[in-house]
Amino acid sequence: WDPYKPAFYYFELIDSVRRLALTALPVVLRFIGNGGEASVSETAATLIVATCFLAIYSFYKPFEEDSDNHLMILSQIGICFLLVVSLVELNESLTGADETSWNIILIAIILSILAMLVVALLYFKVTLLEMVERIYTYHYDKPERAGLSGSALSQKAAEQSVRIRSQENAINLLIRQSQES
Repeated sequence: WDPYKPAFYYFELIDSVRRLALTALPVVLRFIGNGGEASVSETAATLIVATCFLAIYSFYKPFEEDSDNHLMILSQIGICFLLVVSLVELNESLTGADETSWNIILIAIILSILAMLVVALLYFKVTLLEMVERIYTYHYDKPERAGLSGSALSQKAAEQSVRIRSQENAINLLIRQSQES
């Protein structure tokens, strides 16, 4: 429950239900439907579940970090896009101009998913630098207890680094003095 806001400590359970529903629902529906290939009803049911969880994560934003909320919402949008593509591909009645139009839409959807991935990675890269800084500071001073975030956390990390260096200098000075005497 660590990445969640304190009010949403139970969201780990909800996320587990989401993962289970998105993976098990199609299998259960296929078993009930006497096996065979994927059907429109299985994909549509999975799309409904994915859309519901997209709405839940968009409305509540349960993660402490905004970047985690954005990443979860982007991943849910990507899942919904892929399920829509799957639904259209299962519809075998596309011919001629409809098929050409669908191919253009499919390319646009794939490009938008790739664009979301690039945006998420660029956003995550910036956030990764902040996370390294936070981990370093947390190791020495536990900033969560002090309620630090953002620039205050960066300033605290810089102060902590200076304090550690001055302590190391003092220890080295004591060692040199003891060796000289």
